[in-house]
Amino acid sequence: MADETIRRLFDKIDDLTKHLTRLEAIMMESVIKKQDSTEERLNSHSQRIRKLEQTKTAAITIKNVFIWGASTLLASVTVSIAIIKFVAGG
Repeated sequence: MADETIRRLFDKIDDLTKHLTRLEAIMMESVIKKQDSTEERLNSHSQRIRKLEQTKTAAITIKNVFIWGASTLLASVTVSIAIIKFVAGG
């Protein structure tokens, strides 16, 4: 009877080992899926941040061109006025 009990214990240990192996595989699949999902999310955020930075750079460039144009226009008007006054007064 002791031999039968030992054999049943070993059978149950074998069953437990199989169940643990399946559980480990399921957990690894879950971890891998979670990592893939997180990686996709991070890539998406990285792309959005890159686009925002490019938009910001483009906006700054357009702003700088506008300021340069306005400054050039004001300088030209000021020089023109000075020349007109010089010619008219001279």
